[in-house]
This record gives sequence, C-alpha cells and structure tokens, in this order.
Amino acid sequence: PSGGVTFQYNEKNQLALNYSKRIQRPNYSTLNPFVFKIDELSYSKGNPFLKPQYTNDIKLSNTYNYKLNTSISYSYITDFFAQVTQADGQNRNFISPQNIANQQVISFEISAPQKITKWWNTYLSLNAYESIYSSSNANYKNVKQKTLSFYAQNTFNLPKKYTLEVSGW
Repeated sequence: PSGGVTFQYNEKNQLALNYSKRIQRPNYSTLNPFVFKIDELSYSKGNPFLKPQYTNDIKLSNTYNYKLNTSISYSYITDFFAQVTQADGQNRNFISPQNIANQQVISFEISAPQKITKWWNTYLSLNAYESIYSSSNANYKNVKQKTLSFYAQNTFNLPKKYTLEVSGW
C-alpha cells in the first residue's frame, strides 16, 4: 500500500508527505539450489530459504515555483538480501544470496530543471544519503555507508527539429 497528502501552502510552495510499503520477493534463480559453474574455482547457487525483503518508506518533499524540488526521506528495509561470496575449502568459493541485515536509509535530494538559453535546457539533481546495515547474524558486520551523487541531463535543440541529449552521473 501507499498513500500521500499534498498541501499548497502559498502560491509558490507545495508540500507533500508520502508513505509506501513494498515487498521484493526473490526471483526463481535466487531460490534455485542447483549449482551453476562460473569457472574452475567458482560457482553460484540459489538459496531456497531466502526470505523476501520489506520496505517501509516515508518522504517529505517541497516544490518551489513548480521547479525546485527538495525532499528528505527515511526507509527501513527488513531482511535485506544480497549476493554473498563464501569459501568452499581452500581453493574454491561460491556465490549465494543471503538475508544479511536490516537496512535504514536516510536521504536528502534537491533537483531542478533550468533553461540556460533558448536552445539549451538542463536538469540537475543532487542526492545525499546514508545507508545503515544492522545484522543479527555474527557472520556479517554492521556497516554505515555515506553516498553523494550528482546527475545532470542537458538537452540541446539543434536545427531542423533535431535534439541532442547528454547526461551523466
């Protein structure tokens, strides 16, 4: 389920509060316990006991003048799963999906489109977030990861109604 409320508190500002709960189920290949050879020393196998991961997400955002968007969000993910490499004797290893931790993500984002000239438009986005992984399994360490990402998309209007787009992270 998901839901949201939007409130326009003056002519130039709109505030929104959204909540969602999602489930991500493992796909067939991650559950299939059969061995798949990668090379002479490595193989992968599925985990039939892998549990789905559940995400609860809440986001507060503000839109200024229908252009500048800012938001802060918090997500809590239970039974987060990822591919884990494990030793199999002294010379081999295997990769298998495991439920490794519960994850918290705290995020701040700011984005805006901007018209530079009549033939050049850009869209810029900056996202900063911290992921906190808390494991109840002694085989996995608790980890905190801070990330800052920047995205830019540029659109150039060329002659004869052609456009050129250049974007990147």
